[in-house]
Amino acid sequence: MIDINFLRSYSNRLKDAIESINFAEVVVDDSQLVNMLEDISSSEKHLLFTVIPDFSTSGRHVDDIQKRADTVIMVLQKTDYSDVTHPEFLDIMQDTLVSANAIELKMIADKNDYSDEGCQYMKQLNVSSINVIPVWGYSGCNGWSLEFNFVSG
Repeated sequence: MIDINFLRSYSNRLKDAIESINFAEVVVDDSQLVNMLEDISSSEKHLLFTVIPDFSTSGRHVDDIQKRADTVIMVLQKTDYSDVTHPEFLDIMQDTLVSANAIELKMIADKNDYSDEGCQYMKQLNVSSINVIPVWGYSGCNGWSLEFNFVSG
């Protein structure tokens, strides 16, 4: 199973690796994320939120049980809609998409990093489960949601 300390360190690792991201936090759910967004200035560039996963179990016998951790990483930018034209909104979506793509590429690279510095939990990433979904008007933010899972035996 994926643990909270890993999520915290990996979120910071993503923030350090991707120049456009200057805020990273781990949250339990949408309501906690919305509460945090209220206290964040729109001057922050891209905000990264990692949601603590839901865990499920599959398998028919003790020998083939697998744990699956479904989680989400969101990259968002606060937006003051009174000052944003539609082309500027599309620029925000493009800029945050660049960050979301960088996150996805970093996750895949980390899965394939078998060096001593490599991240053991990322070996469990189910690459085919990654979905990148646009986010519009989410608590005054726009950006992208990366939904994916980890599978462990």
